Amino acid sequence: MSSTYSSWWGRHATAQDRTDFWQIGPLKMWLQSSPFRLNVRFTNDGDFLDNHVRSLPGSRDLTTGSLIDFPGDAGSITCAYSLNTPGEVVLSPVLPDRAVVVRLDESLSVLPGEDVTFYMIVPLSIRLELTDGSKFLAEVPTYRMSDTWFGPMSSLGSLCYAAPTELMLDLRQVPLRPHCSITAITVRNLGVTHLKLDRLQIPFPRLSLFYSQRSGFWTDRLTLERGNDDEMANLKLDRQPPPEAAPTQFVTGPRASSTEANSVVRAFSAIFKEKGL
Repeated sequence: MSSTYSSWWGRHATAQDRTDFWQIGPLKMWLQSSPFRLNVRFTNDGDFLDNHVRSLPGSRDLTTGSLIDFPGDAGSITCAYSLNTPGEVVLSPVLPDRAVVVRLDESLSVLPGEDVTFYMIVPLSIRLELTDGSKFLAEVPTYRMSDTWFGPMSSLGSLCYAAPTELMLDLRQVPLRPHCSITAITVRNLGVTHLKLDRLQIPFPRLSLFYSQRSGFWTDRLTLERGNDDEMANLKLDRQPPPEAAPTQFVTGPRASSTEANSVVRAFSAIFKEKGL
């Protein structure tokens, strides 16, 4: 992965009567500044694994010289804000605001006393803020994940996102994408029976985000330890990415306010009781 992928995030100067354009994987986003108004328009219904990154001041394609038009309403979402004078907008990568449910391509049983490490990728969102007073504008997903319920019944569980890709056992299989983060997940079976894995729930609001110029965005490495309860797991966070991600720089901390590195979470219940994802 090229370090130029980091060019899409950071500070960006707006100018009156100008439209700026970004493409970050499947996300296409326009910032249109006019007197007393800032419009943000985006669409993210493209291919999840799209690898393109473009940042075009003035919506002019620097390769062809042609203008990138501000899109119509069809298929796009627009947010409008009052703004007295143009200034700087900060684009920051952030992890999903809910837990994400991810599945394996086929079931795998972890024997008692054994563990297995998986890798998964999730699309990031982009937080837009004004540098003047750090005023929050919007949070734009680079790819819109579908909703799913994780839990044995409607009264016991939580609304999550469904991951658009499956768990992978080999890091070499992981597609490196500028709009995604990679998470290393170790599942350890401390119980006395086999642990059959079909799906996992990963609590992304508990995780921090890091950046590697060599391989892109990563989260904390985490471990899910199953005891004799088929529904719950002891979550352990390393508070840093795995060694294979190094060197990395810290980007942002977890959304959740808890500072505990270890806790008990519902990780396996939907594996046995839910149909489809």
